[in-house]
Amino acid sequence: MILEVKYQRKPQFLTNLEKKGGINYKVYEMDHLVILMGQEPKGKKKSMIYHITVNSKKRYSASKSELTEIAEKLLPKGTSYKFKKSFFMKTVSHIYEVQK
Repeated sequence: MILEVKYQRKPQFLTNLEKKGGINYKVYEMDHLVILMGQEPKGKKKSMIYHITVNSKKRYSASKSELTEIAEKLLPKGTSYKFKKSFFMKTVSHIYEVQK
């Protein structure tokens, strides 16, 4: 079950992401995973795409089935997406919207 995390004050990391052009950031938690979802500009056209960052509190990253579940619940219906695991930070995975 994915639960949204509410903050009394906006955290500094969300403020920094919004300065870089991102919008609509929300933080969620699911079991041992912390999920950050927002829209970011892509390329020179500045079209906005969904970007989900999944960070695990354990020593390993989220499984493919967990990533699929997160993408299906948080992204709008009919949105195509791709996964990318972080090379340097083994506990982090990314889900990007793929525009057709």
